[in-house]
Amino acid sequence: MRFARAGLAFFALITGSCGLPALPEPPAAEPIGVAEPTLAAEWEELVARPDGVPDGCFSEHLGDAILLNDARQPKYSAWSRRRSEPISERLIRAERTSLAVARWIDRRARRFQEAGIPIVCAEFVSMTLTPPLPPAPLARPAAEFDDAMDAAAIRNRIIAVYGERGFAGIAAEAEAELDRLAATPEYHCMTRHLIESLWRVAVLAPLHERLAGERDVGSTRGLSELLVRLHLAALAGGADLDRAAAPLQARGIPIICRDVPPIR
Repeated sequence: MRFARAGLAFFALITGSCGLPALPEPPAAEPIGVAEPTLAAEWEELVARPDGVPDGCFSEHLGDAILLNDARQPKYSAWSRRRSEPISERLIRAERTSLAVARWIDRRARRFQEAGIPIVCAEFVSMTLTPPLPPAPLARPAAEFDDAMDAAAIRNRIIAVYGERGFAGIAAEAEAELDRLAATPEYHCMTRHLIESLWRVAVLAPLHERLAGERDVGSTRGLSELLVRLHLAALAGGADLDRAAAPLQARGIPIICRDVPPIR
């Protein structure tokens, strides 16, 4: 019940939803995706750590994000004459509330991490890689915000492709979505961040599953699927934040865009 209450609060704040989207059964002969070399190397480093795979990575990632966004809120407020404050406050409130969800998922991942499988750790990039804020607002972007971007359609395409091609299909569809967003790099930054993170989850999932089979500790698929479903549920709320931030981003205020680390 504790997870259910925390989850409902989290999704009400960030997604406007009270549940997770369901995923179809993957194909019996699921295609094996090719791991991106840099990401595969990062995964192997975690597996080979002499002190074992770290735990609590999801919670730590969110905690660091809260600290960063809280520290940057006054600067954005000054640049925007306080117009940024509802955006910052909604984001920070959602991150704080979602800590309960993150801790629950971290606990579920621990038995795999104790076996040397870095699930729910390799998926999260250090917030120390987040770009620094510029000394002043940036130049106004040449492109305009694309209000036709449809988060629900993206979610539905990703769900459908999972039933056709499994995690490899999600990774390929995420890449296609990122290509579509590439024309407007100053906008849709939370949506882009979620899709990049979803790509990372999908690429890593087969690596976790293979190693779990070799070490006979059960399947990691359910946990990877849960991370996918969390990302899909968050897309609508991410798109709402992007729409709210767009007028400020059009003035060169890089709220959200400069507040997330590179993932791929």
